[in-house]
Amino acid sequence: MSNKTYLELAKEQLTSPLDYILNSAKRLQITNCKETINAIGEEIKIEIDNINFQINNISYLEQIDHSKLELKRNSVDFDRLINKVLDDILHLTKIRQIKIEIDSHKSNEFSSDLKMLYTILVNLIANAIEFSYNNTTIHVVLFEGHDNFKFIVKNDGRGIKNEISNKIFDKFYQSNDRVIRIQKTQGLGLFVIKNLVDFLQGSIEFDSKENGTTIFEITLPKL
Repeated sequence: MSNKTYLELAKEQLTSPLDYILNSAKRLQITNCKETINAIGEEIKIEIDNINFQINNISYLEQIDHSKLELKRNSVDFDRLINKVLDDILHLTKIRQIKIEIDSHKSNEFSSDLKMLYTILVNLIANAIEFSYNNTTIHVVLFEGHDNFKFIVKNDGRGIKNEISNKIFDKFYQSNDRVIRIQKTQGLGLFVIKNLVDFLQGSIEFDSKENGTTIFEITLPKL
């Protein structure tokens, strides 16, 4: 794993949000204002969501690096899954005033690994948010076939330059073309996505135009 241990990586990722939570707790001790207390509580929830996001990616990174991924079949309700994802990244959309529209073409629940699907979707949508222009809409579409299902995530932003298109799935690769960095990351998101999709025997494709539309399309078999 590069030159960093998983503990060192976790320390880098978690120190900032933990410090923020500590400072927020100190602020709570010196205020009696209900509005301020509610606002600080929301800020703490955001940082906890960020910690969970980072820990989940680091955990999967360790499993990928040591070939420890294990499949756990679950009955997946896409509506509940996407609502969980959107709830966990709602604060990111507020920062950028970005809307997310969901279009689901499905009939029934399907079988897959629920945690892996969650990780794929939350990383893919968070990535789209970071590279989208302000006040735009991200479109998330699910198509269900007879023996597979397909996720499509479409956003408008700076796009992916041709010269880096073969690097975006590399571990620790970080593009400088984010519209704004809204999370402290180590370039793990797309690497984790690609490896989980491969493990589930699926495929991932993308099409991107500079300063235009980027579309990621993931196809996965039903298990």
